[in-house]
Amino acid sequence: MSLVSPVKDSYVFFGMSLVSPVKDSYVFVDMSLVSPVKDSYVFVDMSLVSHLCPYSSAHPLVSLQFYSSTCVPTVLLIHLCPYSSTHPLVSLQFCSSTCVPTVLLIHLCPYSSAHPLVSLQFYSSTCVPTVLLIHLCPYSSTHPLVSLQFCSSTCVPTVLLIHLCPYSSAHPLVSLQFYSSTCVPTVLLIHLCPYSSTHPLVSLQFCSSTCVPTVLLIHLCPYSSAHPLVSLQFYSSTCVPTVLLIHLCPYSSTHPLVSLQFCSSTCVPTVLLIHLCPYSSAHPLVSLQFYSSTCVPTVLLIHLCPYSSTHPLVSLQFCSSTCVPTVLLIHLCSYSSAQPVLAL
Repeated sequence: MSLVSPVKDSYVFFGMSLVSPVKDSYVFVDMSLVSPVKDSYVFVDMSLVSHLCPYSSAHPLVSLQFYSSTCVPTVLLIHLCPYSSTHPLVSLQFCSSTCVPTVLLIHLCPYSSAHPLVSLQFYSSTCVPTVLLIHLCPYSSTHPLVSLQFCSSTCVPTVLLIHLCPYSSAHPLVSLQFYSSTCVPTVLLIHLCPYSSTHPLVSLQFCSSTCVPTVLLIHLCPYSSAHPLVSLQFYSSTCVPTVLLIHLCPYSSTHPLVSLQFCSSTCVPTVLLIHLCPYSSAHPLVSLQFYSSTCVPTVLLIHLCPYSSTHPLVSLQFCSSTCVPTVLLIHLCSYSSAQPVLAL
């Protein structure tokens, strides 16, 4: 999830994409996944294009690619490269490792039903109750927990890798921290370290694009009075009433803080819910769940609803911005046949 930009203090991403100041070197191993299969990823699916650049017409589209590390052949790194015919786009699918059944891998593959999808759920660690683990499993409860681990690359010591491994004392849980790269001061990296107070936290900041006022950019900066907290809010688009947009605004009395929290479901104790609410307990829980689409069984949709069965489903959609056609926006819209579903 690291962000890098050629412009100092402008850590911008559109969607989940990243940009690098070094030409043709869009390499970020912090989202890498352990895989026993070398070069087993194919790259297609034009529907999930993302932007990897500060807002400018000078930067081409880039694709999210995986390639094998020459120094660590069993580790797959994320290669972010300019979009071209040799680097087509991909869709994100999940499947389990056949030779390492306890480790679940993220596969980038063409959109098809050849790769079994998995559910993304959150579980409490029994030994560390206050820490949340990410459980990647087929749509069942038969797979063991895996913890999200970071380790330093031996060939690139300043870069962190993500390992997916079974939870054990040898793979302790980590907390998500941010720190500045000493070798690249303008780059903020994601530091996953054992939970302690030794690493400085930073706040996630938002600002409006000066060239595109209607587009909000994400800034990552150390928390200070110069970088006040912002709230994450949802509102309905007046021009597209069925679409829920994410409203990022400076914190104020009219835009109260919204905290992202996890809590246990009383009826489903093994599932953790995301609590989106003003900084109080007055608002209902919102659960983030995956389920199979009946019309598109191979696609998993995101179910965002108050903790009840009365609210309509919403799917995570990508669409082109009408004012900025080269930028893809994420739309949260009511699930219907009029809103086609894309695979994540």
